[in-house]
Amino acid sequence: MFYDLYLNTGINFSIIYDTVDREDMINGILLEFELIGWCVLLSMIIGLVGAALQKTRCKFAIDLYVEFFRNTPLIIQLFFFYFAVSPLLPMTLDEFGTMVPLIGGFTWAVIALSLNAGVYNIETFRSGIDSVSKELIDTGKSLGMKPWLIFYKITFPLAFRVSLPALTNNMILLIRGTTLAYVIAVPEILYVSNQIWTQQSNVPEMMVFLLTFYILLTSGFAYLMRKLEKKLSYV
Repeated sequence: MFYDLYLNTGINFSIIYDTVDREDMINGILLEFELIGWCVLLSMIIGLVGAALQKTRCKFAIDLYVEFFRNTPLIIQLFFFYFAVSPLLPMTLDEFGTMVPLIGGFTWAVIALSLNAGVYNIETFRSGIDSVSKELIDTGKSLGMKPWLIFYKITFPLAFRVSLPALTNNMILLIRGTTLAYVIAVPEILYVSNQIWTQQSNVPEMMVFLLTFYILLTSGFAYLMRKLEKKLSYV
């Protein structure tokens, strides 16, 4: 049907009727989801650990990290890791016996995107932690609870609930930012789309597909997060 549409109108959605383009796009989408999954997970861990460390002697180091990643563009951070740091690392052999960088583009994208998003999650979790009533923490102390147990049982659950709306916004920005992995040749959905429209000359169709994909992706994620927020609500 879509091939007939192409023949009759010139509207070329080759990712539907062309086997090679369809397979490439499926692989790109799967890699996109893998990239998002790793970045969301690691940025949340970075945010939580960083917010906790801001209450310790490590505060100065955390503040330096926050300032560095908050005050430089994400695309420059990607270039820095891929083009400046990667060449300093040892090379390794791939399955074909070719010398390749120890850390590939996908891993650098995960590192850069997670560290960048982690900065904003640190600030979000810090605000959530600060909102936890001191009386509740004092109650935990009076019950003989150790500091780590107070954090795990009292501070974190309450802080997470308070932080959830801001975390949702941070994660949506992160999901949209994963398209920048394109600039270091990570074969995610935008990179694959570029290859397809270069071969098929169907830029408008691919742009419609990309726009629709990200609208559905971010809207679906926001919907799930709202459901989680409602489930964890105090009321």
